Amino acid sequence: MKNTLTVTVVNEEHTLNATELAQACGVSLTWVTQAVELSVLHTSMMQKAPNEWRFQHQDLQRALELCQLQRRLEIDLDISALIADLQQEIRRLKSQQ
Repeated sequence: MKNTLTVTVVNEEHTLNATELAQACGVSLTWVTQAVELSVLHTSMMQKAPNEWRFQHQDLQRALELCQLQRRLEIDLDISALIADLQQEIRRLKSQQ
């Protein structure tokens, strides 16, 4: 049996909906909803139903980073977001040197 790999390019022209984001990260739609509700992931369409939310490539990167931290460290989503934010700030400060 052959395995098939499907690749989707995420850019300004093609965004992901909440279900696609969840699939790309290997998490549930509930995880994506929780991430948006906790404001650790952002969508400009918050007032709409989750199946209408759209996510950009940077949202996918952040979600993947949060998932990796959460799985590796076995921590809550909000704690993984705090660590990701601190890591980003450290990178920003180092680039100023």
